[in-house]
Amino acid sequence: VKSNHPLTDATISASAFASTSAFTNASTNAFTSASASTAIISTKRTMKRMASYRLHNTKKVQLKRWCKENGLSTLGTDDDMKWRLRHWVDLYNAECDAMNPRPKKILVKELEKRERDEKNAKRRRTPDKVHL
Repeated sequence: VKSNHPLTDATISASAFASTSAFTNASTNAFTSASASTAIISTKRTMKRMASYRLHNTKKVQLKRWCKENGLSTLGTDDDMKWRLRHWVDLYNAECDAMNPRPKKILVKELEKRERDEKNAKRRRTPDKVHL
């Protein structure tokens, strides 16, 4: 086998080439076994990203249908359901990017907790009505 090195035109014997390629294969196998395990972990990602919903001028019936499809609560006003859907898409898509995504059931619980916290924070921010 002829060397393509610009400084030499020396030929490498077949046995030297074979031992060099064997060394290269052995050294890359050490790296590929480590990267193979990370490849196995990364193939665990089975969740597909979700497109965002067009929520402007959407009827309550459609909002309820979308909430129900995703396992979310259908109670509340239109604004409550829009908030839920908007934040659901963000939470779900963020979980799709995770190495070990949490199950959908846990994500729904997380969203319910966030909604409760948000409502409690709003109550604390708004002053009580003063009756005169």
